[in-house]
Amino acid sequence: MLSLIWGILKIIGLVILAILGLLLTILLLVLFVPLRYELALSGEYDRESEEPPEYLVKARVSWLLRLICVRLYADETGMKMKVKLLGIPLGGRKRGQKSRRQRDSEEESETLALYEKLSEAEPSKMVSEGPEESEEPMADEEPKEPEGLAGEEAEEPEEAMAGEKAEEKKSPIRKMFEFFRKIFRNLSGFFHNLRCTVKKICDKIKGVFEMAGEIQDFLTAEENREALCYVKGEAGKVFRHILPQKFSGRVFFSLEDPAATGKVLAALGMAYPLFGKRLSVTPVFENKLYLEGSVFLKGRIRAFSLLIIGIRVWFNKKFRGLLKRGLGLKEQLSRA
Repeated sequence: MLSLIWGILKIIGLVILAILGLLLTILLLVLFVPLRYELALSGEYDRESEEPPEYLVKARVSWLLRLICVRLYADETGMKMKVKLLGIPLGGRKRGQKSRRQRDSEEESETLALYEKLSEAEPSKMVSEGPEESEEPMADEEPKEPEGLAGEEAEEPEEAMAGEKAEEKKSPIRKMFEFFRKIFRNLSGFFHNLRCTVKKICDKIKGVFEMAGEIQDFLTAEENREALCYVKGEAGKVFRHILPQKFSGRVFFSLEDPAATGKVLAALGMAYPLFGKRLSVTPVFENKLYLEGSVFLKGRIRAFSLLIIGIRVWFNKKFRGLLKRGLGLKEQLSRA
């Protein structure tokens, strides 16, 4: 009996160890196996050409030796996306499942058949019966008037006459006095609303200046500046890690004004330290808007590297102090 219980516990323990080992393996794969991406762009645009602009986009994101792969293909005709898991495409149409075009054609044929069937039906069945003739009242009978109507009609002229007499009794001076009193009331209400609106705007402007001053004091503090510099450096590491390792391209462009083309070329020259010889930009000094080029980039993102940077920033004393002071500043601004 004990040997049987021991054997069952041993099997359960092995199963638990196998599950834990599988979870640990998946975790290590997620952390250390990078996510790889590729992007290729090419296109041509000419405003004077009657043909539409041509472009081509090819993108691919893969993980774990392309066991999970997503491909994207787009051009002027449309966009296509394919997802593969262990080399098996996902989202494909099952066997025996009809395509959308087949379903639309079948629905159209059914609609035409129904229309033909209705058109061949007998006219007597299609036309609905006319409404029954309404019964006309007897010629001898006279319509009865509702009770109390005559009394109400008699009272209405008397009330109207009394109102007209009251209006005639008002003197022109009284009418003028009421007119000016109404104008004064409207003007006083307008100036009161205007004063309240100006006061609210001034209070808001004052609050904005106070908030700007508090934010400036927060940013110019020595301890906050050191923490912000540290966070900026770590963010730069994340940015450099995400940037593609391989990058190349060539671009030909022209603007309608050759002087504007030269200005754009001078501005792109400031970005030369970032791209260097990997990107070739060639101006075409023609009096038309023209753009042609192709770009290729390839890179990878490793979750372990991003996790290490995040842990290092989170446990940094400068960052924790900056976060605490930032929450205090947020509460202070919300009260204002």
